[in-house]
Amino acid sequence: MAVISSGTAPKTAPCLKKLSKEEFKEFVCELLDREEHPKVYKKQVEGKDYIDVAEVMVSVFSEVYVLQVAVEVLKEANFNNYAIDLGKSFSLFINSISFMDRRCSCLCKMSKEFVEKNKKKLMAKTTEANALLDVLHHNKVLDDHSYCKMKALSSDKKKMKKLLTGAYLASETACDTFCDFLFSTQPHLVANLLNY
Repeated sequence: MAVISSGTAPKTAPCLKKLSKEEFKEFVCELLDREEHPKVYKKQVEGKDYIDVAEVMVSVFSEVYVLQVAVEVLKEANFNNYAIDLGKSFSLFINSISFMDRRCSCLCKMSKEFVEKNKKKLMAKTTEANALLDVLHHNKVLDDHSYCKMKALSSDKKKMKKLLTGAYLASETACDTFCDFLFSTQPHLVANLLNY
């Protein structure tokens, strides 16, 4: 699954604004019918306009995956033209990933060492902890119990502290998954920790 950087991605709301009232209603119905987790629930979007629905989608799916989910839902609702337009924006964005992002990925091949060396700073500065936990759970780094326990914590900092002080990232594979997420979503943090 492709990931996108916070604040740089094309926004979902302008695409939803193009939908007619009936099309928007159909989009919301398809969004609610989506079977994959995480899910959007009726009480979150009932009576909301396109801006509010876009904000709910970002809060549920994070900025990391919201565009991909929006494209999938548009296709399910048979709004292929809108899906193609949003998909083009998404592709242009992905193709514009900077040299620095790729360089960070190459320089951090030793992900376990990177995590060990930078634990305190990662606890303090990593954002989008919920999306990270989703990725770790999906990749079986976290079991259901640990995942639910961490998701219940009240802040990104608390979630990151629990994750980084436990034995969850003990394996190289777990650290690779963690670092792949960071490289994709927070390349500037990685670059800062690598001191360039």
